[in-house]
Amino acid sequence: MFLVATYVMKPRNPNRTKEPGYMKNPDNVQWDEQLYVVKKLNRKDETYGKIIIDFTKKRVIRNGFNSNLDYRELTKYFYTNYPKYLTPVLEGLDPELLNELTSVSQNVQAAQEAGSGPECTTSSQSNDTQCSNPSAEGNDRGVESNDSTTETTN
Repeated sequence: MFLVATYVMKPRNPNRTKEPGYMKNPDNVQWDEQLYVVKKLNRKDETYGKIIIDFTKKRVIRNGFNSNLDYRELTKYFYTNYPKYLTPVLEGLDPELLNELTSVSQNVQAAQEAGSGPECTTSSQSNDTQCSNPSAEGNDRGVESNDSTTETTN
């Protein structure tokens, strides 16, 4: 079983793409993260997958962003953002890691309910979620994620 993550760059304002250099400015683009959970990798997955995780062998096949992140760290990132898709996979292939991630997730949720965790808002127009953690020292920037997730099983 594999997780394949692909990323698609989109303009923040499609009406301005005719302006010279508009897409070269990182502030003018956003990235859509698309996940696929598949039983077998095909050529398309291997070609376009920026991140590929092998849950059966508990290893990272490709990490096109930060090669310092290992299987546990990448799985934690994707589980935190997409538990609905990864819970069934981890239940069967890595229940120990699932238990660890579930307890961490519950602690974050409890902190949010107590008012000490990150505050998140979701835009009704774009389904973008923006979170900021006012209790973290020196962290005044929000973290954005765009939930464009697709689940397929081959």
